[in-house]
Formats: sequence, C-alpha cells, structure tokens
Amino acid sequence: MKIGVLTLPLHTNYGGILQAYALQQVLKRMGHEAVLLDRRRFTEPVWYLRPLVYGKRIFCKFVLKKKLSVFYERDKTREIENKQRNTLEFVRKHIDRQIFKNYKEIKEGTYDCLIAGSDQVWRQRYAISMLGGVAHAYLDFAESWNVRRIAYAASFGTEDWEYDDAETIRCKELAKLFSMISVREESGVELCRQHFGLDAQVTVDPTLLLTENDYTHLLDDKSQSMTKEGKIMVYMLDRTEEKEQFVNSMSKHLHLDTFIANSDVDNRKLPQEKRVQPPVEEWLRGFKDAEYVITDSFHACVFSIIFKKQFVVLGNKERGMSRFESLLKRFGLEDRLMQTDNIPTDIPDIDYSTVEPKVEQLRQQSLDILKNSFN
Repeated sequence: MKIGVLTLPLHTNYGGILQAYALQQVLKRMGHEAVLLDRRRFTEPVWYLRPLVYGKRIFCKFVLKKKLSVFYERDKTREIENKQRNTLEFVRKHIDRQIFKNYKEIKEGTYDCLIAGSDQVWRQRYAISMLGGVAHAYLDFAESWNVRRIAYAASFGTEDWEYDDAETIRCKELAKLFSMISVREESGVELCRQHFGLDAQVTVDPTLLLTENDYTHLLDDKSQSMTKEGKIMVYMLDRTEEKEQFVNSMSKHLHLDTFIANSDVDNRKLPQEKRVQPPVEEWLRGFKDAEYVITDSFHACVFSIIFKKQFVVLGNKERGMSRFESLLKRFGLEDRLMQTDNIPTDIPDIDYSTVEPKVEQLRQQSLDILKNSFN
C-alpha cells in the first residue's frame, strides 16, 4: 500500500524529525511504501502579486522606517536552511518525502492511504502556523477522495480545547471520514469524544515503536560524543534563568558536569553560526553516552526512557502539560516531572526492570492497532 504521511513540517526539532522517521520505518517494515508529505513554509508571492507585495514592503521599510525585509520569504528560507543544515542532512538521508507549496498539489489516486500524525499535528496554533490551517491536519485536501484515512498518535498537545466554533465544526466533519483515530494522550480521547462525538484509541508516540538498537544503528564514527564536557545531558527548548539555576543545582547535587545538547536556534541576538542545530546523530549519541538527562522536552523524555537513562523533566506549560503527564503516568514515572522552584534533595533512581515491560507492552499494542487499521 502506498501511504502519504502528514505531520508538522520538519525543521530543527529533533523529536519532530525522529517521530516522522520512526513511523516511516515501521510502515516500511509492515511492507508499505511510505512517503512524508512535507510543506514548504515560505514561498515567494505569485508573480502577479509581487509588485503589490514588494511595493508595500518597500514603502513600509523606507518611508515608514519599519524594520522588515522586502524579500521576507527568501531571507526567511535562508535563515531556516542555515539553522537546519545538519538536521536537514539527516532528513534527506533517512526520510522519503515529497515537498509541496500547498496540499492542493497532491493528486487524487497518488496514495492508497493517508495518515495524519504524530506529534502535535492537531494542535490549533501549530496547524495554523506550520500547515496553513487546522483543517489541513484533518486531510481536507482529500475530502472528496476514495482513500483510507488514519490518525496515528495525533496530539492536541493540551487538555484544553483551542479550536473556535467554525474550526470545531469543520474538523468534526473531516474527522468522521477517518477509518481509525488514535491519539497520543489520554486527554485526546476525551477531546475527540466531547467535540467530535468520536471514539479514539491511545497509541504511543512513533519514536517508542522503535527500540534503542534501532537508534544506535544510526550512529557512526562521525557522530561525535558531547560527553567530553560532562555527563548530564541538558536539552532545553525554552531557556530561562530559573531553568539554568535548576540545572546548576542538580549538577551540584549529582556531582556531575553538564553538556548542552542543542543550539539556541531562535535567539536572533546570536550570530548565525551559533544558531546551527547539531546533527541528529549527535543528539542521539548524547542519550547513549550521558549518565543523566535534564530537559523540558516531551521527546527528550521519550528518548531518556528508550535509552534507559535517569532523568528529570521540567514542566513546560506553554507547550502543553498533558503530554508529559500522560507519558510519565503510563510508566509510573510521575515523580520525574518537576518545577524549577522545587529541587528535591533525594531523587530515587528509576528502576528500568519495571519500566521496560510496560514500554514493550504498549509498543506491541500500538503496533497491533496500526497494523489492524489497514484491514
């Protein structure tokens, strides 16, 4: 079966890249041909609108003295390509994809099945900014097609309903066309029931469908270890002074030095070279070599579990707390979720002999759900 997979566009986020990679690998192992449907976020205005668009920007920039780029799309694309030149290399090497300006370019009959998911593909703010509209995340471009539709581990990212009334009505219509809906968080089951009137199953994030060995096979001699600087891997998406203080306190408590696993890619005060994200392979090796992980990232939690590492996660309310709570609850690891103002003096070690059987059970259940969705 030829399958098109729609997720959030790939950029510098390791978790977003690896969940797309993992789902594609699993589908291929099941005997399918899987292609990622990737969207180019910044494209030049159509030719007949360029004089109007560029003229308006020139007026704003030079007459009104506003700080903006006349050739915004070109400059933004160059900025993004610079930041993700390492991560994009991994994508080009390991993920089969087709890139579109918009999803209307996808032709009916090209795919036998379309999958929406995973990651926060059904989160309103991300679907609008990265996909161009919430309805796209529900495959609206294929509404009239005779094609199988599946949602695998789609995430709303939060337990709150963020859609407005019009979005709710439209997405409910589209969701009813899916032959199977699975969500990543328990809260997503209730959101589907309450707002769509549909039953959904819970499946694990695609990255958990693969094992530690699957990821270590991606490493080679070129993937340098970061642990020469320390043994605590620090991966923070949103850096704050409070988080830095927490990390310093944990470093002293554990008597271990730290190493930073990612660049501050969105800090425009830094020179371009300081904003380049390290390669995906180096990020994975960080988990392999570290003794401890401190993070505010959902997927860093996942990979800490996959690599059986001791870790703590700082609650990231802006990015959605239900993701962390649902993940950690499944494995009895709720005590790993902390706040910056609460540094425990006694942190018990994770006993992975009790965690690993739960991981394997949920992995197999999710694989079975995905496999059966094609029947």
